[in-house]
Amino acid sequence: MIGNDELGLLVEVKKPFLVLETSNKQVVKIEVQAEKDNPEYWEALEANMAEGLYLPFNRKTKQLTAESEV
Repeated sequence: MIGNDELGLLVEVKKPFLVLETSNKQVVKIEVQAEKDNPEYWEALEANMAEGLYLPFNRKTKQLTAESEV
């Protein structure tokens, strides 16, 4: 990933937060306010979490990047 972008493994879904683990085992909590009232978004994340879902995020802003469409 380029710049401040990094991939994190989704380890927990706790609406409106996602908990990601980076390759160096750091835990990052991401707030997803834009989707907090969208149950399909959260259900899709939970369904895919067991399969090892990696999501791109910005280390500085602690926000998912644009490619993070579920």
